[in-house]
Amino acid sequence: MFEGKLAPADGYIAAAPAMGRGVFAARAFAAGEQVEVAPVILVEMDLSSAHLELRTRLYQWGQLCGDGDAKAIALGFGSLYNHSDAPNLRYEPDAARGLMRYYAMRDIQRDEQLTIDYDQPIPGDEAQPSWFELQGITKLAL
Repeated sequence: MFEGKLAPADGYIAAAPAMGRGVFAARAFAAGEQVEVAPVILVEMDLSSAHLELRTRLYQWGQLCGDGDAKAIALGFGSLYNHSDAPNLRYEPDAARGLMRYYAMRDIQRDEQLTIDYDQPIPGDEAQPSWFELQGITKLAL
């Protein structure tokens, strides 16, 4: 499992217009820079009847890692990043260590909201259903 040390992310939580709350950069990040390493907690149970707030904080861990139907809660800021169709972060699972890694997709300015694409493509699974469809959510254009 996990070995080594994790440093806290250089971010903070604040109000995000039309989104409730969001994660924002406490400093600038360069394109390609690792922004956060978040340990994950695997959830291997049926959550279809769980509250929407919980279901929308989960990653499709089994799909991302190509193994099973497990979901995962990413600690740190990991499960709090809002969706954007033009995200500034991408995420990569590290199944062997039980981590989710987040990288800047472009230069990010201090105080800019950090976002991910909830429908980030999963290699080898081009026919995957939309994350929004899986959650029964109508995607809003923001």
